[in-house]
Parts: sequence; C-alpha cells; structure tokens
Amino acid sequence: MTLLEWQQEHITKLFGTVRYSEELRRHVRQYRSTHIWIPRKNGKTTLIAALAIYLLSMDMPGKATILCGALTGGQAEQIFTQAKGFIKANKWLNNPKIFKIRNGWRQIEHVPTGSILKVVAQGDDVKLGSEPTTIIIDELAVQKSSDFINSLVGGQGSTAEPLFIGISTAGYKNRHKFGYQEWQADKEVFEDQSKNKQHLVFMRPLDEDADWENEEVWKQANPSIGEANSIEFLRGEYVKAKKKPHLIPWFKAYYLNIWGNEGGSWLDETRWYDSGMSGGPVIEELLHGRMAYGGLDLSSKKDLTGWALLFPGSPENADDPGYTVVLRAFMTQWSLENPKNVTADQLLEWQAEGFLTIFDGEEIQYDAVIDQVVMDCQDFNVELIGIDKWGARDLSQRIEKATGQDLIDIKQGYKNLSEPTSQLETWVLDKRLYHGMNPVLKWNVENAVLTRDNFDRVMIHKGKSQGKIDGLAALINAVYVAYEPEEEEQSAFFIPASQFMK
Repeated sequence: MTLLEWQQEHITKLFGTVRYSEELRRHVRQYRSTHIWIPRKNGKTTLIAALAIYLLSMDMPGKATILCGALTGGQAEQIFTQAKGFIKANKWLNNPKIFKIRNGWRQIEHVPTGSILKVVAQGDDVKLGSEPTTIIIDELAVQKSSDFINSLVGGQGSTAEPLFIGISTAGYKNRHKFGYQEWQADKEVFEDQSKNKQHLVFMRPLDEDADWENEEVWKQANPSIGEANSIEFLRGEYVKAKKKPHLIPWFKAYYLNIWGNEGGSWLDETRWYDSGMSGGPVIEELLHGRMAYGGLDLSSKKDLTGWALLFPGSPENADDPGYTVVLRAFMTQWSLENPKNVTADQLLEWQAEGFLTIFDGEEIQYDAVIDQVVMDCQDFNVELIGIDKWGARDLSQRIEKATGQDLIDIKQGYKNLSEPTSQLETWVLDKRLYHGMNPVLKWNVENAVLTRDNFDRVMIHKGKSQGKIDGLAALINAVYVAYEPEEEEQSAFFIPASQFMK
C-alpha cells in the first residue's frame, strides 16, 4: 500500500511528534487521540486498516489490544475486513505463525506477541482480560452519546501510550447529538492546535453556504480526487441528488463534509405545484370504472384519517405514464377547535369544497369511513388496498368484510416505506403525479419531513411540525400496493422493469 499525500502527512505528524515524559523517563507520542473527518471514498478506512496491522504487530513492545468499534457490528467490521484482506494478500503476513484470523470471533491475533484486534459494537460486553492500547471508532457522526466511547476509553487505564482513533464523514442530521458536538470541537482544534495539544485533527470542512454544485469546491473537500476517488464518481452522485432533492443533504454530508440540518419540508412547493398542474383538474366521474389502488391510514380517534386512491394514467387518459390521486380526508370537530399548523377557517373551506369531512364530536366515525371505502370500491376498479393493521385489526376486518377484499398489511418502517416514498418523489419531480391541487394533501406534504436510517432508507414523519401527514401516509401505502407482486412470499416493494422505461 502506498500512502496518499494527505495520509503521509497525517501519519508522520501523529507518530513522529513526541514529547518527553518525566514519569516514564522517555519520549512518548505527543498525540493520544486523532480524529479524521473527510468524505467517503477518500481512503479513511483503508488507511486505518493498514494502521491497525502496524499497531497490532510493530508499534510497541509487548502485547497490544486494539478495539475496532462502531454503532453497529456491520460498520465496526469494515476495518477488520480490510485488515484481514491486507494480511491475506501479503505472502509474508499470510502465515498462521504470524497472524491468526478468527472470523467467527471477528478477531485477528499477532501470534509472536499475543496482540489482539477485536471488533466491538455498541451494546457488546467487552471482556478481553487486558486494557485496550488502541481504540478505533468508525463513523463518529452517528454516535448519539459519549457512553459507548467512554466505556472503552475508561478501560485504557494505565496504558503508557494509549491511542484513540476516530474516523467519520460529516452527518446529515442530529445536530443535537454527540457526533456533531465532536465535529464542532474538532473544528476549533483544527484551526488552533493550542486548544488541545494531545489531540490531532485532520478534516476538510466546507462552509454551509459553499457552492455544493461547483466541482472546484468538491476538490477542496476531497483530498484523494484522482487517486482513491474520481471526479466522475462524484458527478454521478451529484446527478442522483439533483434528480431527488431529498438526497442533497446526503450528498453534501457524505461527499462534501457539510453537516446537514434535519428539518424543512420534504418536497419543494414549486415542484409539487408543477406536478399537480400538469395533469389538470381531477374529475372523479372520468375515473369511474378505472383501475385503482387504495391506501388507508387509520388515525387515532381525534386525528386525521386518510383514504387515498391511486389511478395509473392521467385524469383523462388511462394510458398516460403518470398517476392520478384522489384523497378522502376525515377529521373531528375537536380537531377543528384545536387546529395545528392550519386555521379553522381553512379546514371549513376545505370541507365546503369537498376535500375534507369533519365529524361532530371528538371521535372519527369509522362507520362513515368504511361506507366511503365501499362506495369507492363500487365506483372504481380497486385492485388492492394497503393498510397498517397494527392497532386496527378490528377495523381492518370490518373493511375486508364490507369490500370483499383482503387488505395488504404494510408494517410501517424504513424497510417497507423507503421505496414507495422515493418513487412518489420521482413522480412529482417528473411531473407525473396528478393530484389536482388537493389542498389537504398539499398541507400534509408541507408538514412532512424526510428521515433516513443508517442504511440510507427513507420515510416521512412530522418532524417538529404539529401538522398532519396522514393523507400523505395513506397515499404512500397506495403506492406500495400498486406494485405489490401477486406471489404472497414476495412481500417487498416491487416495480416491474417496464415501469422504469416510462
């Protein structure tokens, strides 16, 4: 392995800067910890994997214990996997008398010294019988608190020259969590080393208002462009973000080191308007007899309930490559008297226009909701209906009995909702979602914030808004069942290949 220029500079400074220890009566490393914050595809993990082999076998006399940790076992295992690859690829190192690799235990042992490298994840019970000499944490940005790290660092105890190594990209959310606090503290040290003389920081931060579409700016954040990384790769990721705006914070964080700020509505208001106007008004009489897919979001007794119908085609042409939406929304007098993020006058106006049904009292009248679903199933050719049955088994059974249809149970979570949510966004951006400017649905869209899990799957939630998103949630359920395979065992979201060609 040949070190890149930035890697050479950082490693030289980390291991080559020493101070004299009166206690040990010898020179020791100046830096007891280092954090590296640079975008993906710049060689962070590769560098640390090679460094782990050095620390395991050559750094200090005696036995070393190296812990490679992360929020999840899969993330923590990446350094172990790369280190194992280095060993197996080298004819001198790939010798059981030098290194023993225990895949089941996720350990590498340096046989001559008895040194151990072990993978640990948050929640693991770490019992190695010795104090860790080096701790490596991958993806500092996703650490929600310092508890896991403190539990490991506390074990270093009397280690003469302990070393802590943290590597990460910037994050795209959770500015109130530990990871962002570390980022902020590291920026101060990076700009003024005197603020912590034992902590070495390498980072390529950009200002939040930096021109994220400028390729010259990309080069400032990515020190390995042309070597471990390529401008062509970044261009490809940029195109993805331009097509799907919810990916922009992700692109900025992972490839430009600009920390994201979770919040704000999911879909751009102008794009939503353009998509609605492109299909013209939605006249329900023209949709009678047309194939449709239904989605239900049954709320609590006082909340908004949504019943969405998704029709392939435009309002006037079933062969159009777009999709037409009809939304029924239901709420109570209590919600009218306690409006959130909307005025009572607006709700009454939507009721007068036929976009919203408001029931007297404080509870949704589910008999009326079921009657509406039955009526729509008679007027339209409803193929499938999707619903989250959790907490609504009785209502689901009543709807199935009344309509004669088996409802598709959609468990709410990233696994099931990520693909239909992304598909819905694509239709909006392509001006192929014809929603007829339904004001209740527009209100829901304005309230929706997109969240992402550690596997980059997405789903909507309210964020800090008190407004409703239930009609939009019902529509996403309809998108899910629109492409649900007939084979029962294939429960994952599915889109026929022909749809991608439209």
